[in-house]
Amino acid sequence: MSTQDFLVELVHSNPDKTCILGSKSDQFSYSAFSQPSIEKKGYVGYTYGDLLSLVERFVAGISKHNKEHQNNFITTILPTSVDLFVSILGTFASGHSLAFLDPSRGVRSALTLMGQIHSKFYFSTTKGSLLNLFRSGTKNFTCYSKLALPRRTKFVELGNHGSDNKFHLNKPSDAAITTFSSGTHGELKQVVRDHRVLFNQHKAITQVLGFKNDDMEYSTLPLFLLNAITSGIPIVLPKLSSPDVHKLNSKVATEIYDTFEKLPVTIFITSPAFLRKLTDYKLDIGKERSHQLRKIFVGGAPVSFSLLKSASQVWQTEIVAAYGSTEAEPIATFSSSEMV
Repeated sequence: MSTQDFLVELVHSNPDKTCILGSKSDQFSYSAFSQPSIEKKGYVGYTYGDLLSLVERFVAGISKHNKEHQNNFITTILPTSVDLFVSILGTFASGHSLAFLDPSRGVRSALTLMGQIHSKFYFSTTKGSLLNLFRSGTKNFTCYSKLALPRRTKFVELGNHGSDNKFHLNKPSDAAITTFSSGTHGELKQVVRDHRVLFNQHKAITQVLGFKNDDMEYSTLPLFLLNAITSGIPIVLPKLSSPDVHKLNSKVATEIYDTFEKLPVTIFITSPAFLRKLTDYKLDIGKERSHQLRKIFVGGAPVSFSLLKSASQVWQTEIVAAYGSTEAEPIATFSSSEMV
């Protein structure tokens, strides 16, 4: 069973169920292809039926410009947004492999990835994102000798194509997603996960998170949100992703507390640095803010016992430290409730 199969199954069982929610004031809460069907309490969102429709349009658009039906890398250059998940699921459903490029990691990381993966398609919802990257690449061409950029870039409007609901059947051994990780030792490495690994990760992560029917997830680690979507768990788009922790200030922290207070967010997934900083702000400005969090999962870097202890006291909920290599995360866990 592939990732897009989970989506189709969920749509058939409950097409009107909320899938993605985001702040009404955040541009990334809106798809470039369709207006949200949900609007309440200052938030907008899309149902599972909406998401499937968006994925179908993505697949139809890619198919129109890939007549030979060869497997290609599609590099997506998007922050955590509705269209990020449309592009991930659409890439799988069209039989291609995804190269995930997080724009918050900066141009150097982007050029490293582009130099090692020769994508036929670069997907972003703004031409400016791509043009800025290409300009930067041209300036640094001699430093990145493997980088080959097209002299003429053709921009196509995926949203203009109808849906045909013809999804590619992926083999377990087909490459699914490529990411870059600095790993424990700080050396940048390319990690390619096929659909078999992705499926096994899905099962492992779902078991560790222990989803309940009424859960809602907020994560600053975007690929974990994909797991929630394909498990039928509504997600809330974060104000910041973990690499942007340096942008976390009292204003953003307050907006996150507002979200936890207004929406029934029950699971929060983040990095140690993000949790520590958000916890510090909660001590200063959010002591009395209520929430419905039943678990906070923290990982992606070493988690100290002091962080587990202080965060569990401040948030008054269970904190679970999760560890796993980039190739097979997670899964070793340690909970604040197990501390002596």
